[in-house]
Amino acid sequence: MNMTYYTIQIPVNDNNLRKAEEVRAKLVDQGIRFDTGSDGKMWDWELDWSLSGCSPQDVSKLLDEHDVEYVTTVRVNE
Repeated sequence: MNMTYYTIQIPVNDNNLRKAEEVRAKLVDQGIRFDTGSDGKMWDWELDWSLSGCSPQDVSKLLDEHDVEYVTTVRVNE
């Protein structure tokens, strides 16, 4: 079975990080969970098997609504 995984990379700068943290807090308050990581320059949100409570598209929509800069990478694992 093919699985589609999404990674959202959010540039870490003061204003963008603040907005992304607000979105993350809203998601957590709604019971939405997923793995994250950072290299200090980008904050990675792994919308893969760890995502529960919504779809990757729901997360992207909320980021868009809060004007968060991000890049999405899509992977298909067979």
